[in-house]
Amino acid sequence: MGAVGYWLGGAGGIVDQGGGWQDEQARLLEADAPCTLDASGCRFIADGQVMTVRVQEQIHPLVPFKVYLETTRSPEIAEVRFTMDDMDMGINQFRFAPVSEGLWETMAVLPVCTVDRADWRATFRLKLDGGYYRMDVMFEAGRG
Repeated sequence: MGAVGYWLGGAGGIVDQGGGWQDEQARLLEADAPCTLDASGCRFIADGQVMTVRVQEQIHPLVPFKVYLETTRSPEIAEVRFTMDDMDMGINQFRFAPVSEGLWETMAVLPVCTVDRADWRATFRLKLDGGYYRMDVMFEAGRG
């Protein structure tokens, strides 16, 4: 990460010290149709940019999985953070890397919830053309 770096910033979450954002600064986008994080994906549209997020198989705790981001323009920064509402699941944040034109991916893994919950929130954060965007997708992780 070089001289830019990251630091943990209170309720705002991860803060990019290199002129980045906190979630409160990001424009929250809604999916263009009801969706969940699965192989069919969720599509978001903002300012002429089309973004689709998806995984290829059912997500299970402690099993690594790939997350894909398809875009019509390349983001400066793209990352996903996995959280559970009203639970401290630690920091589960992963940065996307380009695979090919318009396709980004990251490898992620979820921790096990000790009270056997499976309701997760994937928060996708992008910096694109100087603007900051956030997309939340709820999903159920498989058990076991």
